[in-house]
Amino acid sequence: MVGGIAEALTFYNTERTHQGKIYGGRMPLETLIDGKTVWTEQRLG
Repeated sequence: MVGGIAEALTFYNTERTHQGKIYGGRMPLETLIDGKTVWTEQRLG
């Protein structure tokens, strides 16, 4: 069961595209990385 949950979360976060304004068709992991990049640039820049 644990392996199934891990596989489902991996698929959900890295392979499945999402709908909506925030995601814009991107995957959650892409959105997280992009947001972190923007935050870092604003914080350090």
